[in-house]
Amino acid sequence: MRLPSLAFLLLTACSGGDTDDTDTNNGTGTDVEEDTELAAFDDLGATCPGGCNLDTCVIEPSDSCDSTLCLFDGRTGIDAYCTQECIEGQCPPGYTCMTTEDDWGDVCFANDDVCGNGIVERGEICDDGNTDDGDLCSANCREVTTPPSSGSFSFGPPGEPRTTELNGTEPSVFAYRSEFEGVVDITLGTFQNFTFSLELNDIENATVPGPISTNFTVVFGVCNFSGFGNTTLLNNFDPVAQTVSGTFTANIACFANCFDCGGQGAERSYEGDFDMNFVERPF
Repeated sequence: MRLPSLAFLLLTACSGGDTDDTDTNNGTGTDVEEDTELAAFDDLGATCPGGCNLDTCVIEPSDSCDSTLCLFDGRTGIDAYCTQECIEGQCPPGYTCMTTEDDWGDVCFANDDVCGNGIVERGEICDDGNTDDGDLCSANCREVTTPPSSGSFSFGPPGEPRTTELNGTEPSVFAYRSEFEGVVDITLGTFQNFTFSLELNDIENATVPGPISTNFTVVFGVCNFSGFGNTTLLNNFDPVAQTVSGTFTANIACFANCFDCGGQGAERSYEGDFDMNFVERPF
């Protein structure tokens, strides 16, 4: 959905800059040393069609961009991407406010991407703050990856043998801790298209051993089930060693695409055990 530029919110300060000699919005010929983090259009940095005889220019209106602004940025090669106006001289992380050569005005120019700085910049798919393989982002920041679980996870109908059991370093199950404190999410499958997700809420305040509230989301083919409020007995939680273990019960109901799963509101029950290592998810 297209948002007016005045609706962007100024949030927290973060460092940013650009060494290009294109004039900055302050008219001093030097780059902005600090950018203020603000809301970005979803397609900021996406490729769009455009060009001109100058090194930098804005093509508008552009139906290819939510902001209607397509920036031709030929400083380091022929390239055009969706951009947005600066707000009080500031841009989202990974972008610097500068003036185009066609005097259109102040827009956000993409900084050169630096893998491992924790900011997803143009040209990167992810950036988890390091250049290591084997975690949630590849060493070159060009691919979202799934770390091995280094643990065990099993579940099935109550009172019956576990229908799903994964052990060792199975890459199809892993646990991550979100950037928001108090949540650990254990997921079967990749987190782009999971089949089962057990979200442990308020884990920071949990008593070990003891119960903790949970969210459940399950996808069986196209059928979508979810449930909330079932008891998990948390046996271990160590944020330093990044380990978590416990048992759970889930009573869930179908809420979408239920035609092959008993219809809207069809119910299922599961119980299970987990003993997982988790990784921090910074994005």
